[in-house]
Amino acid sequence: LVQVQSEVGNQRKLYAIVEQRMKGRKIQQEIEQKLQPLEEGLRAAEKMAEKHELLLSQESANLKELMKELKNAELKTQDLQLSLKPLARLIESAKVDGSRLQGMQERFQSTLTKLKQHSEACFVQDLLQDAEARLAT
Repeated sequence: LVQVQSEVGNQRKLYAIVEQRMKGRKIQQEIEQKLQPLEEGLRAAEKMAEKHELLLSQESANLKELMKELKNAELKTQDLQLSLKPLARLIESAKVDGSRLQGMQERFQSTLTKLKQHSEACFVQDLLQDAEARLAT
């Protein structure tokens, strides 16, 4: 009887360990599913920042249209960055490695900074063009 009770106790422990591992894998899969679209959005924002950097260097760029695109890109990037916060809480509560998320947060911040700088440069160029046009008349 003692041997059977010992075996039942061991099986319960094993069951608890397996259940814990399954829960951890399920959380890991959930995190991965949520990170995937965020990474795609981040790549798109980074491409947009590069595109606008090239457009800014061109003299013939339509600054008004470029400023609108930059503002839209900034807003999208901020929205994506905000969606990282609940995911960060989930990772923290699950005690999972959050280095990938931290790297994404840094990339989002860097992209957002670039977009803001491009937007400011665009605004300054627009002001200069307006001033030059006023001086010419």
